[in-house]
Amino acid sequence: MSSPGNIKIGSKLVEGGKVYTVYKIEEKTIDGAPRRIICYKPHFSDYTNDTVVCSLPEDNLQEANIRRPISLTELENIIRNLSSGPQREELDVVEAKVTLGGNDIYESVEILKIYWREKNKNEEGFTKAKKDILNLALEKIVEEVALIQKTSLEAARTAITKALS
Repeated sequence: MSSPGNIKIGSKLVEGGKVYTVYKIEEKTIDGAPRRIICYKPHFSDYTNDTVVCSLPEDNLQEANIRRPISLTELENIIRNLSSGPQREELDVVEAKVTLGGNDIYESVEILKIYWREKNKNEEGFTKAKKDILNLALEKIVEEVALIQKTSLEAARTAITKALS
């Protein structure tokens, strides 16, 4: 995954599975040193987040676990590999939730595959906690897929579930 370096207005950033667009870059002097402050807002806004704006010094983006979206080639590989089995057979719900708290699309995809497969094998024994993890894993990748494929969130969700089947 690419680091958030070389940011300009219009750049896209990913934080916790949410895609943001840089709308302003300010130059400020902090502690006697010039720093670039990156101002960004949700790329896919709705009534719940249409007033949200964020800002962070550019040199803190990596520490805050903010990254650039993956490339189209990387996304095509992910989509192509969604139908293959996961690398692990099962994953504890607590461990999965902690992992999803990160900002790694590859780990989110792996968790999605594990829980998708488990749901299809044993729908009756598929607990609410596992269903919540499955939905969270899906939501962690939907916005990035929609951005890269230049489509809606619903179309991205459909493409992901279709590739899983």
